[in-house]
Amino acid sequence: MAGIAILALLVGRALELSLRSAGIKDAIDRVYEALEPCRLQLLHHRKQARYAITAAQPRQLHILKALGLTHLLEPETLRRLTPRKSLQPT
Repeated sequence: MAGIAILALLVGRALELSLRSAGIKDAIDRVYEALEPCRLQLLHHRKQARYAITAAQPRQLHILKALGLTHLLEPETLRRLTPRKSLQPT
């Protein structure tokens, strides 16, 4: 369990350093709060499961650009994701 905590700290620190180098000086907690409304949702329609993501607000988009992660918002990225078998509609 301590390994997970250390990994979380390392990931948080790496994000913080990347943001600082991009000119974003917010504490990592504030960044997490800003990104929290961005959600990946699994939608079921006619026995098919597909992912959808909420539209990013300007602040969220700014953070994702700083981290080089805007590709996560692209439709092509969502099309490549496949739900686990346990999440597939029956």
